[in-house]
Amino acid sequence: LVVVASLSQSYYYLWDYALDGERIAPVVDYHPPRTIIGVFDITEPEAPELERVLGVSGYPTAARMVEDRVYVVANSYSWSYYSDTIDIPEIWVDDEASDMEPGKIHYDPETQDSYSFINLLAVDISSGDYDYESIVSGYASTIYMTPGSLYLTFEKWLGDWSSTTRRSARP
Repeated sequence: LVVVASLSQSYYYLWDYALDGERIAPVVDYHPPRTIIGVFDITEPEAPELERVLGVSGYPTAARMVEDRVYVVANSYSWSYYSDTIDIPEIWVDDEASDMEPGKIHYDPETQDSYSFINLLAVDISSGDYDYESIVSGYASTIYMTPGSLYLTFEKWLGDWSSTTRRSARP
C-alpha cells in the first residue's frame, strides 16, 4: 500500500504575540509543508507495517504510479515571509531531512517570475531506491504522464512589464 500525504503544521503569527524587548512582536513558528510517500506492507491487512517514508518539500500537486515506481510533484515557495534568504528544498528519508544537492536543482534562465520550486520525487516501492529533482520556476499547474515521460506546465512571462508591445485591457 502506498499513501501520499501532505504534512504541514499550523502557525498563528498574527494572533500569538510575545514580548520582544520593549515591544510586542508576532510569534514566528513556521514549518514549511512537505509531501510524503509512505509504503506499507499489508500482507496481514489487520496489522499493516510501515516499511519506509520518503518526502520532499512542498504542497502535493500530483502523484502517479507506473509499475512499481511512484512519482510525486510538489510545489514550494522559493521565498519566505520570515526571511531574506531562500530555503533550499529538502528531502526526508524516514525522520532525517537534508537539503537537496545543488546539482539536482535546475533553472531556466528565460523564466523571469521564478517564485517557486517544483520538486519531484520518484520512489521504487519494491527496492526502496529513490531519486529527486527540483526546478526553479513558477507554480506547476498541469501535470501529464505517459509510461515513459512526465510533463509539467507553468506560466512563463516572456514580456517586459513596461513594454509597449504587451496587450492591455485599457483603450
